[in-house]
Amino acid sequence: MRLLKQTHLQREAKTAELMIGLYCQHHHNQQTDSLCPGCCELLEFSNRRLAYCPFGEDKPTCAKCQVHCYKSQMRQPMRQVMRWAGPRMIWHHPWLTLRHLLDKFRKAPSKVPKKKDLKNLDH
Repeated sequence: MRLLKQTHLQREAKTAELMIGLYCQHHHNQQTDSLCPGCCELLEFSNRRLAYCPFGEDKPTCAKCQVHCYKSQMRQPMRQVMRWAGPRMIWHHPWLTLRHLLDKFRKAPSKVPKKKDLKNLDH
C-alpha cells in the first residue's frame, strides 16, 4: 500500500498528536486511544496554531521560528510533552521521527510575512 504524501504542516500536526498521545497515555493513565481533557485541549490549541501559522508550508520547526505563537500558559505543557515524548518517538514512530529531525535542517524564512500578506495564505 502506498502512503499518501503529507504536507509539512500535516506532518507537524500528526507528530504533535502522537507525542501528546504518548505523554497522556503514560502520565495520565489513559488506557484507551482517547486523550484526557487537558491533553485534548493542548492538541486542539496546537492544531489551531498550525492552521494559522503565518509561514504556511514554509514554517520552520518551533525551535527555529521567529514567532512564538503559543500562549505562555500552553507553552510550558507543550514543552513538557516534547521533552518527555520526543526521545520515545523513535521507538513508536521511527519514520515520522526521522522526517521531523530532517525538518530541523530546513532553512527558516528570513522574515515574517506582513499582515496584509497573511490574507493571501491558504489556511
